[in-house]
This record gives sequence, C-alpha cells and structure tokens, in this order.
Amino acid sequence: MKLRTIPFGYKMEQGEIVLHTEEADTVRNIFSHYIAGYSYNAITKQLNDDGIQYHPGAVWNKHMVKRILESRRYLGEQAYPPIIPAADFDAVTERKAENPQCRPKKREPKDIRADYRILPYEPTSTVRRLNNDINRALERTPDPNKIRPLIFECAAEKYASIKTIGAMCNE
Repeated sequence: MKLRTIPFGYKMEQGEIVLHTEEADTVRNIFSHYIAGYSYNAITKQLNDDGIQYHPGAVWNKHMVKRILESRRYLGEQAYPPIIPAADFDAVTERKAENPQCRPKKREPKDIRADYRILPYEPTSTVRRLNNDINRALERTPDPNKIRPLIFECAAEKYASIKTIGAMCNE
C-alpha cells in the first residue's frame, strides 16, 4: 500500500506543491550527511534514531535515502520547488561515481554449457513416428484426449533415449 503520493519534503497546499518545512530540512540534512561521507545505512540509522518518520508507521531504509539522493526533483525539476542547490546534487553524484559500491556491477554472461554437458541426440524411429502422429493429429481438428497421450509418450521416449546416451557417455 502506497501512503505517499508526493515525494518526501513536499506537500499539497491549495492545489499546489509546496515545501514541507520540516521534511525539506531533513532532505537537506540527508544530502549534507552523504556529502560529508556518511553511508546510506548511517544516514538511515540517524533518521530512525531521531524519530523522523517517512510516513506514519514507516521506518527509514537505505533505499529511501538512495532515492532521495538520486531525485532531481529536489533541484526544482518537474514543477517541484527546489530544496537543495545544484552544487549539492553534483557533489552527491560525484561521490557516488567515486564509490565502486554505488556503481552497478557488470555481470558476465553465464555460459550454461559449462554447467550442462550437451548430449548428442538422434531421435529414434519411435520418436519420429510419434512426432508424425502428433503433427497429423494437430493438422486435423485437434482432440486433446487423443493428442495429450501421444505427446506424453513422445516425451517419455525422448527422455529414455537421452538417458541411454548419457549412460553411454559416462562409460
């Protein structure tokens, strides 16, 4: 359930988005603490220790702090009044760029063939016959009660032939 529809630091007043004075001060403190070297977790702990509520009943977490530090709305964009100067936003961006833990980690593509040995597969005459029977049945008006057993039988036959090939490869 989403309790906040307006970002932390703002409120609606007579149909306009205006600063929420106490929350705006908290946003400024979050930026200044991060610039001073505090981690997301340290800022989160401080906010919770000070009893500052994001919304009633919600405790702060590092993701809330991160979203605030990344939001350009606090600069005055998207029809929001500015809370922080551009220099503070730039300083946060620069610190995050210098911190390897803040950068997304590059993921190496995983070669699934390293985990699974690809076995050669040559369909048996029974598998070929069952595939043909299935295809012919699908070309006509398909009757699930007749096709389903053929599909299961074909799958079992394929599995049995792979098991046999796998046993031969392990010898």
